[in-house]
Order: sequence, then C-alpha cells, then structure tokens
Amino acid sequence: MTLSLAMLRGSYALTDMSDRQMEAEGAQGIALGLENFSFEMAPTSYIQLIGSQPTSTAASAGWQRADLYLYGLSMTGSGASGSSWFGSPCTTGGGQGDLGCPLGTSTIKDFASVYNPFVLRAFQYPGIDYQGNSVSPTVLELLGPTQMDPFRLSFWSEMQANQGGTQPALSSYTGPTPDPCVTTTCFLQAQMVFEGKLLATDPAGNALPTLFRLMQTTDTNSADASSGYYQSLGMNVSLGLSGNFRFSVAQNTDSPNALHAVPDFNSQEGLFLENVNMYLPMGALDYQNIVVSSAPAHDGNFVIELMQIPNVANVYNNFYCGASLTSTASCATDASGAVSSPNPLTHGFINIGTPLSGGAVDMSTSGTSTSNGMFFQSPSGAVTNLGTSQINGLLIQHLKITTAGAS
Repeated sequence: MTLSLAMLRGSYALTDMSDRQMEAEGAQGIALGLENFSFEMAPTSYIQLIGSQPTSTAASAGWQRADLYLYGLSMTGSGASGSSWFGSPCTTGGGQGDLGCPLGTSTIKDFASVYNPFVLRAFQYPGIDYQGNSVSPTVLELLGPTQMDPFRLSFWSEMQANQGGTQPALSSYTGPTPDPCVTTTCFLQAQMVFEGKLLATDPAGNALPTLFRLMQTTDTNSADASSGYYQSLGMNVSLGLSGNFRFSVAQNTDSPNALHAVPDFNSQEGLFLENVNMYLPMGALDYQNIVVSSAPAHDGNFVIELMQIPNVANVYNNFYCGASLTSTASCATDASGAVSSPNPLTHGFINIGTPLSGGAVDMSTSGTSTSNGMFFQSPSGAVTNLGTSQINGLLIQHLKITTAGAS
C-alpha cells in the first residue's frame, strides 16, 4: 500500500510547523492517495454486535436474544480470478460474473490515485441556513475520488439466536442445531460480495463521488433545543456506489456447517444485483443535517434523525429546485405539477440494471438472464431473473429513528 499525504497546492515533506507558520499556510486540505491498496482480515477474525436479553413481556411474545458476527472483512482487487475463504484458488463462471470468489488475488491498483485522491479539508460553502438566511459556515469534509479502479468488498456473517442472557465463550458452541431455535442456539451463515466502485454516475455521465461532512447546525432558535437541532453537531453523507452485489447462504456438502467455523459456500447460489448505480444524498448543507441525541427517557436508547426541512420558502425552494437568495430562478413546475428542474444535490436515485437510452427502464431482460438486473440462482445454476428497476428523484425530507429495544 502506498499512502501519499500532500497539500493540495503541492507535495511537501511532513515537518513541524509553528502556530504562526500554520496560520500563514493557505493550503486547503490533505490529500490521501491509496495505490496498490488492499485490506484483509483473517476469515476467522470478526466484528461482534452483541444483542440484549428481551424483557419478560417480549420473551413471552417469542422474542429471543441474537448476536451478529461479521467475519473476514476484506477489500481486494477485482477480476475473474480469486480465492475462497480457505485460500484455495477459484474461478468465476456459470452466470455469477466475477462474484463467485469472495477474495481477489491482487491489490487495488488505483483505489485513490495520487492524481485523484481522497481529500480531507475545511471549506466554506455559500448557502442558506435553517432560518432561510444567506450563510457561509465552515465544514469539515472528506471527498471521495471521481475516478477509481473497481475493487472487491466481501465478508461472511453469522447470526445467532436463543443464547440465553450471557455471551458464552466461542468454544462452548458445537455443531448445527437439531431443532428450530426452541431449546438450543440456532444460527444462519451468509456471505456478501460486492465488486465495483465507491461512486455513481448521473444520467449525463458525470461522476458522483461519495462524501462525508461535519458541521455545526445553523438552527439558532433556542426553542428548538429540545429537538436536538439547536447548535448541534451535524453530518451530511452522500453515498455513491456502482457495481454488482451478491448475497448467498448455500454451503457445499463438505462445509463444516458449525458455529464459528469458516463455511465452504456454494460458488453459484445467491441473490444477485447486476449493474447497480446508486446515489443517495442524506442531508443538505446548512439547513438539513443528521444529528444524534439521547432518547427522551434517557434510558440508554438514542435517536438518529435527518432533520426536518423547515417551512421557510428560501429553504424549500433550494431543497427542491436549487434556488438561492441571489438567484432569480423559481421552483417552476411542468404540466403535471412536478418540479421542472429538481436540485441534483438533494435528489438521489437507485438503478438495478442498466437503463435504456434516455433513462427508460429496460423491460426486455429475459427470465434467465445473468447479465443484467436482479436474479436468483440456485446451487445447480438455475436462474430466475426478476428484471430491472429504477428509482429516480429519491428525496428524504425527514427521517427519525429511535432505538427502543425489545420491550
């Protein structure tokens, strides 16, 4: 892996700087170039998400405690050749594209070229605040590349249920369960493989990179303090992804099929999403951010909220059609009442399958196609293709999630 740290105005050696020197420095950020990059965890190394024991009321309704393990998280090079979770060579074929092998055999040559790197910087954007006023606050942002080589992201997972109130040691588990989670621990093992890029492409062919921003929210109305909006730390996320996905659960006959034992997954079975192109903006600078706060009961639960769009003309005109305080543009509508020119920074899309020219949905994909759209494939290779799908103009005006536990 090559890691390049460079100021955007040039490349410099990393040396100590005085406060006065740093104050005089006019560079705009730090560039992170990742060439010949890979990240691999051992197939037995895991990230554990521990569940909580349900209350007596929830238990009487059939709820059970469950834990989730994510094993072998890896980012490797793309291509037809690869290896299994056991490290044995494997090749793709039989209709699963390059997703038959979870691990690549090479590094990602240009995950983030030094000429098109990740950029971490503090920046000021002119915009409109929560009250509809013109502002230019400072934000800390991480910008993704607009070009990168495709990569393979993979992991296998294990979900367990009915383990009781405490987390037993790994060595205490044995073999598959003889009954459906009634008296013993039951589990489901699965794998996920993605091959593609961390960016999307809009209908005009422009690259839409992934980005992450942090800032102080601009709601200055102290009456909103209880909502979590007032002077909070806010986040914006724009997620771009393009490529192919696979989720599979079938194992070969020689697989251990035991808890915490690396499975030998079938090379063909699974749910496949081919030619995915997705851009999902969550939040808009200055007036809509993601905030995290404690639940009103202060019982250990928490709230994740994408702030509500304020009922202020300057704000919603910008949110829907990009109009600014200094712009003469208006939110014009067409004959059907839809906004004629939606704001591309707040409207997302999810395409499964390559659309036809002009953006129309391709309805010609055959029921056995493995080259486009969404399809299921059995361990023997039988295919059922469900076709292609498009969601355009995806807009999130308000989203609130409160954890509550099983009660």
